[in-house]
Amino acid sequence: MSGKKRLTRAAVQASVIALLATGAYAADTIKWLHVEVNPAQVAIWNEAARAFEAKNPGVKVQPQYIENEAYKAKLTTLLQSPDKPAMF
Repeated sequence: MSGKKRLTRAAVQASVIALLATGAYAADTIKWLHVEVNPAQVAIWNEAARAFEAKNPGVKVQPQYIENEAYKAKLTTLLQSPDKPAMF
């Protein structure tokens, strides 16, 4: 198995575990705030989200990728609002 496939599989598994741990899998849309700006890494995380959606019909994963400083500011604000992400 190639390194990229291993990384993708690990990302999918980590995402599923995180979603199950938060109970977010029951939602129609799972909002996910993530610190990431590297296009290659974003592609891997998007693949993990699509794999989760494929295994969980009716559930949509809505990732939002931002850089570190913006993440810190946005997360603080979102956690105090009704629009908070299920995963971060």
